[in-house]
Amino acid sequence: MSNRRRCAIPVLLFFVLLLLGGGFASASGQKEDSLTAARRLITEERYNDAILLLTQVIKKDPRRFDQAQALLEQIDQARNLYNAKMAELIAVFNKGDLDKAYVILQELGNLDKAPNQRTLDAQAYARETATVVYNNNRFREIMDKALPLLSAGRFSEAVATYLTGFDLGYDSFTSGRLGNIVVNQALGLRSTLQTKAKDFESLGPPIEAAVTAAATEVDPVRLSKAIDNLGERIGQLETDRSAGAAAAQQLLKLRDSVLQQHGSARDVFFLTYLEKLADGRGGESPPEGILFAIEGARTAALSRVYDHLAAVMEDRFAQATERLKVGDNAAAIAGFRSAGTYAALAERVSGMWDSRLTAEPAFALNPGIAASAAPALAAGLPDYLLASTRARASDDSIKMVAALSNIESVTAGIAKAESLDSLKELRVSMDAIDGVVRSDINRWQGLKASYGTLATMGYSVGKSLAAVDGMIALLNSVQSQGAGPEVTLIDRIVRLQLAPAKSVLAQQQTAVSEAQKLIEGVPLTIGDETVHETIQAKFPAKASDDLKSAQSALDSVGQTLQSVISTIESTPSAVTANPSVRNSLEAAKTLASDNARLLQTAASAAGTAQELLFQAERYRQEGENNLKAAQEAIAQQQYAVARERIASAADRLDRSLTFSENPNVRRERDATIPALSRQITDAENDIVVREVRSYINEGKALYAQSNYAQAQSVFLRAEARWRLTNSQDNPEITTWLSYVNTALTINSGLVISPSDPLYSEMTQVLNLAESDYAQARSLVAEGKRSEALRLLSDAQQKILYVQVPFPLNQEARVLGLRILELTEPSDFQSIFRQRFSTALEKVKANPQEAYVDLRNLQAVEPDFPGLTEALYRTEVATGMRRPPPDPQKIQESNDLYQKAFDIVRTNVRAQYPIAISYLNRAIELDPNNTAATSLKDRLAIDTGGETTVVLSNYAQIQFRQAEEQFIAKSYYEALRIVNELLKDPANQNYSPLLDLKRRIESKI
Repeated sequence: MSNRRRCAIPVLLFFVLLLLGGGFASASGQKEDSLTAARRLITEERYNDAILLLTQVIKKDPRRFDQAQALLEQIDQARNLYNAKMAELIAVFNKGDLDKAYVILQELGNLDKAPNQRTLDAQAYARETATVVYNNNRFREIMDKALPLLSAGRFSEAVATYLTGFDLGYDSFTSGRLGNIVVNQALGLRSTLQTKAKDFESLGPPIEAAVTAAATEVDPVRLSKAIDNLGERIGQLETDRSAGAAAAQQLLKLRDSVLQQHGSARDVFFLTYLEKLADGRGGESPPEGILFAIEGARTAALSRVYDHLAAVMEDRFAQATERLKVGDNAAAIAGFRSAGTYAALAERVSGMWDSRLTAEPAFALNPGIAASAAPALAAGLPDYLLASTRARASDDSIKMVAALSNIESVTAGIAKAESLDSLKELRVSMDAIDGVVRSDINRWQGLKASYGTLATMGYSVGKSLAAVDGMIALLNSVQSQGAGPEVTLIDRIVRLQLAPAKSVLAQQQTAVSEAQKLIEGVPLTIGDETVHETIQAKFPAKASDDLKSAQSALDSVGQTLQSVISTIESTPSAVTANPSVRNSLEAAKTLASDNARLLQTAASAAGTAQELLFQAERYRQEGENNLKAAQEAIAQQQYAVARERIASAADRLDRSLTFSENPNVRRERDATIPALSRQITDAENDIVVREVRSYINEGKALYAQSNYAQAQSVFLRAEARWRLTNSQDNPEITTWLSYVNTALTINSGLVISPSDPLYSEMTQVLNLAESDYAQARSLVAEGKRSEALRLLSDAQQKILYVQVPFPLNQEARVLGLRILELTEPSDFQSIFRQRFSTALEKVKANPQEAYVDLRNLQAVEPDFPGLTEALYRTEVATGMRRPPPDPQKIQESNDLYQKAFDIVRTNVRAQYPIAISYLNRAIELDPNNTAATSLKDRLAIDTGGETTVVLSNYAQIQFRQAEEQFIAKSYYEALRIVNELLKDPANQNYSPLLDLKRRIESKI
């Protein structure tokens, strides 16, 4: 169903209802004769009012019925014509011909000057519907009629056609529904559009005259003036177009405002028609409207002038290019200047299409601007780009002519140059030429890329792209002509720089290598003529100085090589493609790579050297601090602290020497530390000798009291204290420790140690057995022997349980004897004597077992005859007790003492060790020889201690290696190192070394 048909249906229904229930209802006052008044109303075509009046006449005055009837017939005839028109209107609506319906509605209005309200409403609704369709059809006819006029360039006729539609929708818009403010504002905007349209018509002849003058002129000065004149006219045209465009925008805003306030589209048709007549229908329709007509006129005018200028511009540029090819530089420059002049004029003209073309210097490089630009701007873009391109090309071509002349001058200078400086000066000149050419090439390549983007967006930039390609070709040609002299320059400069750089690099390679050796360690002999060793010593300070010098030289070489590489790589590809230049570049890069690696190696080595120096200084300072602390401790007789500080000082100075060899540190390590160590040992030895003697005496006393555990503890303290200043064992301590250990070994089986895992369990069992025994004794006293025997049997089982893991346990065995005393009272004495005899028989063969048996018997009957004497003899046999003094041994002990005393008396110090050996033997023969012990202690104090607090630096290194080999279970290698160290008498008194040897030998 068509739109017209859909609009007609509701109107048709309305009119049917009107006819079915219709009637004319209106009345007027009766101030004149009723029939006369009725005739007047009929004459005025106010039929409804006339019918009402005649109806009143008939009712009130029947005599005048005939006259009233005649007038009613007259009205009926008129109504028949109205009804016929109404029937025709309904038929037209049914057909959907709303345009014809609009005409009929006008006629109906003329037939009935005073219709009733229902008729008025129906007519208004039908009129509005028909008016919309009628206006729309008329709007399309106007737009369609103007479109071919625009295409034919008949812009003034097109504008006149558009102006015929400025009354469309006027009646509805001014009906009073919107108010005077809105209506007046709309009519003001319509007036603006009408004014600008008429101004356009008046500008036509002046613009045509300006275009004709500019499009036929050749002289640049007169052309410029003509273009200025044209620009003024075009400016006026643009002002009118801008004002019209502003009015069109205001119409749109006004329409939106009306729609928002009233919500009815019928009230804005007038505004819509005006805006579209001004700015076109939009959408997929081609450009149209008054504004486009103005724009079209401007475009046509500018195109004629631009085409003329472009033709002259292209001709002059082509001529200049031909002159350049044949070497006529002067004519070429003149031609390019002329082409540039016309190109600049063409730019001015093309810029008149849109001010944004000239307001955006980088317009051609920013396709996004073109993509978002107005159609007029996009249309002018290709012409503007071509003119702009030719203007740039003209300027750059003139520069290229100058560049070619400069290349010739440089070529002549190369032949005369002899020094590197002169060649570099020429290179600067050549770089300047090449820089200009290369910069222009890059710029034109960028321009080409931008134009290519515009081409993909649909813009016609083919001519501009061709002009760009031509300019790029010219620039490449100039660059190629400069390649020959550039190759010669590069080759000579590089050769003069690479040779010395290569030589310096070789020298510094050796210097860095030597510095690395100083860091890693080189052989160094230390000691004196009699005792000396060779070690690996590090010299980071010397290495650091050498590396700084090497780095400075390498930095200079690197700068030279980088300069050579940059010089080559900055040249055009035509130069770098030359085999000689390419080989020079590879050689320079290889040297630069070698130089960079060596520089990195030197930097890394320098860092290592600095770290070594830092660590060496750190440990040296710590060593110095420990030495100072040791001296303070010696002064305060804090020898243990002094020893600890001396050892720490030696360790820190040793560490310092591992990081950096330093004669001052080594002197302190191998001279100062041993001297302090000797001082500590000598000062402490007096105290040690006295304390050790006190410990020996205390231990002997405890041994005599059979307090073997405490005696052992005292003798061990004596041994530890002795070792503090003496590396060799003290025979007295060794002998007494053997006695104590023997006694402890024998006695250890008699009791269960609290540290034994079974101690708790066995003690509990023994307690239970003891309880059984005690109850049994009570039962025996009460005469309950059988019950007592059962308890004693249980006790014996418990004793047996304990004796399995602890067969010599005295408590168990003694309890067993006491049980036997109760179970065998008549035979017990016989049994006891038998066991005593058996124990005596064991004294020679197994004194330890005899001692245990006798101790058990003593616990039961301590007064048994001969038992005490037997125990004494057994203790002597086991070594637990010293036998009574042997007069012969006492005499021998005294003789040895006298020999020692004679040595001391004669002060033969070299024989003091012999004297000490005499005294040790004398004490062994007679432990009570106080004279011998006193003289021995005196000699020990006088000769000073024997121990070495710290080894020498080299010996300490070897000692650590032996420890590492021992930990790694390389026992034979560890023993080899230890034996080598022990060949030096200075090392033979170092306790840790002797201990290490004992540990190693225990593993072999």
